[in-house]
Amino acid sequence: MSILKLVIEDKPLIMLGAPGIICLLAGAAFGVWMLQIYAMEHHIVTNIALASIAFVLIGFFALFAAITLYAISRLVEKTDRKK
Repeated sequence: MSILKLVIEDKPLIMLGAPGIICLLAGAAFGVWMLQIYAMEHHIVTNIALASIAFVLIGFFALFAAITLYAISRLVEKTDRKK
């Protein structure tokens, strides 16, 4: 339960944002690799394309979740201070 509290309440940008950015970069790298193969051989390697799409989607979802959780935790802190 303390790990969940750390991720959700205390440090969502670090715990979800950093891996999200890493996944986005990995997805971009797979995408560039696939485009290089396509430019040289004129065929698409579906495994690399799917890996690129998967990493990009996971990265975006992680980043959106991190930003949303950060905003919610800031609102809770502001509400607690006013009481």
